[in-house]
Amino acid sequence: MAADLYTQAKALFPYLSDELVRLYADNWATTGDTGLALMAVRSNRAVYDRYFPGNLRQDGTIRLGEMDYLSTVEGYKRRVGSFGVPADVVLGPDRLKSLIEGDVSPNEFGDKLNALYVGVITQSDFIREAYARDYGAGGLSDAAIFASALLNDGKTSPIELERRIRSAQVGGEAASYGFSLAKAESERLSSFGLDQQASRKLFAQAATDLPNLNDLLGRFNDSTDPLTASDYADAFVIQDPNKLNVLTRLLGRQAASFGPDQGQFATDESGAVTGIKAR
Repeated sequence: MAADLYTQAKALFPYLSDELVRLYADNWATTGDTGLALMAVRSNRAVYDRYFPGNLRQDGTIRLGEMDYLSTVEGYKRRVGSFGVPADVVLGPDRLKSLIEGDVSPNEFGDKLNALYVGVITQSDFIREAYARDYGAGGLSDAAIFASALLNDGKTSPIELERRIRSAQVGGEAASYGFSLAKAESERLSSFGLDQQASRKLFAQAATDLPNLNDLLGRFNDSTDPLTASDYADAFVIQDPNKLNVLTRLLGRQAASFGPDQGQFATDESGAVTGIKAR
């Protein structure tokens, strides 16, 4: 009888593991009720959670039917695989659990992967390093960066993810010219509208200007602390009045010493750097 019920259960649920099918068949044999047998399978968390992590809510109800769950997981795997990354490297049980509990659809997950691919993975090592350092990627591999999309229980919003990518691009472009920005500074600059292209121009100009400006600073005894890339960015991006005053005064002295063709930053109404114009 039990063997017959197992065969019938396997026909009913071909997508379930043998362990779950046997659990269903055993409970069916005991209760004689298919509905109670299915409830018994789902209420056995020790077994069920191994095959459907994240699907059971605290009250014992399920988020997705088992077929829909498996279809959703397959959707996640296809989207990871489309970038040439082994799905099992990115999608372990804990990460699947976070996605399911966060009600993240395969399309939403795919959008996050695509944003990371375009904004970080295809970029320079400086940007990859900035992202990995600041946002917990745990490594520079494509798989590690993709896995970071699953942090915070899979609930990182597209807007928040884009903010992180822009910040990493700012920090990475600074690093490419030898400057080190703290995460908070990169985030602050990107929040003021500094994007990757403007960052590249800003820090290229800073690399040119700062040695001469710090030399002038020492000669005129304006300060004992050398100017940094953060000071430079705060002046021309955030329009910090004190730093802008210092930089403007020094750039004026530099222009007087070296000629009129020094760089000057163009800004939009918000003060964000939009480019460099000739003086």
